[in-house]
Amino acid sequence: MKKYKKVVVSMLSLMILAVALIGCSSKSASDLIVGQWIVPGEEDRAGTTSDLVALEFFSDGTYVSNRSNYSGGYSIDDDRIKLDGVLAEPLTFTFELNEDTLIFYYDDGEVMNEYQRVE
Repeated sequence: MKKYKKVVVSMLSLMILAVALIGCSSKSASDLIVGQWIVPGEEDRAGTTSDLVALEFFSDGTYVSNRSNYSGGYSIDDDRIKLDGVLAEPLTFTFELNEDTLIFYYDDGEVMNEYQRVE
């Protein structure tokens, strides 16, 4: 009976450790992208330009931008992001993301915009 209790306690300890390690795993791109982003130096132009210089992503899979026809849903698939538009064609970019920087690339690899997280 004592051996059985030791096995059960050991199994429970391993399960608790596994859950703790899973909880400490790194965040996904879908988690990291949530928040406000802006192209540095473009804050004053965000309301007057047709360039995509300000974005805000929400955890429910929606976003808004400084362009009135680009808001709605977004989806992430590996290193690609698709931004749906209102009565406009969706925009799809390759992207790179870390805690404070979001970079969109054109299909030819050229940088479209580099955004910084708004604190």
